[in-house]
Amino acid sequence: MAAAVMFGERGFGGRSAAEWFEHGVACERAERLEDAAQAYHYAVAADPRFAEAWFNLGNLLRDAGLLDEAVEAFRTAVGEQPRLASAWYNLGDLLYELGRPEAAITALGQAVDADPDHADAHYNLALCLESAGRWAEARAHWRRYLTFDETSPWADVARRHLSRP
Repeated sequence: MAAAVMFGERGFGGRSAAEWFEHGVACERAERLEDAAQAYHYAVAADPRFAEAWFNLGNLLRDAGLLDEAVEAFRTAVGEQPRLASAWYNLGDLLYELGRPEAAITALGQAVDADPDHADAHYNLALCLESAGRWAEARAHWRRYLTFDETSPWADVARRHLSRP
């Protein structure tokens, strides 16, 4: 990437936010992850409200081990697009990984509110609720998860959790 990229009439570095985003996606497909991250940075510099660019950037930051930065990117994504269930899900998953279970429960709850059919969000929310001792709430999410998946090993785990007294 050029060291001096200017913000002009057309957008950041002569590209629009959407063009930077598409460039980032292409770089990810080519496994040029640093270039992809830079492209997403340029996309959000050109349009700070570009939720999908924040979301993709958050994923790359997380994969790079920059967890606090990833949390902020996911928070920005959901702040701009509150119905972006995948960003709520990734935020919740990351918050749980960081040892913040109550914040994870909140984010995963937002994920299922945004997309009631997000099976993985129900699964992870059930796990988080159990870890917080909120068994009745967890059971509801285990049951909901099983409406999407009846046969996988994850479904077997859900059934084991439901069989507990």
